[in-house]
Amino acid sequence: LKTIVAAIRDQKLADVDAIGGALGAGTNCGSCRPALARILTEEHRAGAFDCVMHCFSSTPALAQAALDLGFYLSMSGIAAFPRSSDLRDIFKAAPLDRILIETDAPYLLPRDLHPKPASRRNEPCFLPHIVRQVAAWRGQDVEWLGRNVDENARRIFRPGQKGE
Repeated sequence: LKTIVAAIRDQKLADVDAIGGALGAGTNCGSCRPALARILTEEHRAGAFDCVMHCFSSTPALAQAALDLGFYLSMSGIAAFPRSSDLRDIFKAAPLDRILIETDAPYLLPRDLHPKPASRRNEPCFLPHIVRQVAAWRGQDVEWLGRNVDENARRIFRPGQKGE
């Protein structure tokens, strides 16, 4: 577990399913989510760090715990899946300055993407599709949302800066 926390601090990414596996909960870590929130909170108190909740598809409680720590929630095309209305609600309510958007390529091709690529592979070029979906759910202008999400990514990842 200490290795996972060190990796989160170093990489600024938390993969809920990978952490669930380390906690012995397998890839469906519904039972590990309260423990994960507690671990992240304790570690953050011991020394603040930035973190992206990668490909977030968890509960409102874990989302709120992450947001309370100043973490980012990163959404993939999974939010476009028909049964993901709870996830869409989380991202509708999340503060704009804490949202990131990703494809999680090559996985999780948005189900409402048309035409679908013959390879059925998700690709970074589909990111604008996900941005359009998020803008529609949040009732925001696509270009404005895209700029804000881009600023969020630059703020946390600081591209082009040495030592980051």
